[in-house]
Amino acid sequence: MRIMSEYVHRLKGMRMSKWEAYKENKESINNTVRFLREQLTRYRHRRLKFGLFYLAPHTRRMDTIVISHLNHMPLKEALRRLRLDLEKRRCKYS
Repeated sequence: MRIMSEYVHRLKGMRMSKWEAYKENKESINNTVRFLREQLTRYRHRRLKFGLFYLAPHTRRMDTIVISHLNHMPLKEALRRLRLDLEKRRCKYS
């Protein structure tokens, strides 16, 4: 979303709102952006709920990275760690 927001901001700087094509498709563009934002939010909440992985901002780029214990541990150990992390989250937000 950050990259998309930055891109739209750059287009606005180029006076995109004056373009005829933008005026014709403004509602469609806004609906698409709203849909993508909602889907990303639902996806992120589902994944956080199950504790399989989480999204974090990249330290050097305008990007999002996926962090998961499955990437650097054997499956059995990673699943145990995921359960522990999920339990910690439940306790923290209860």
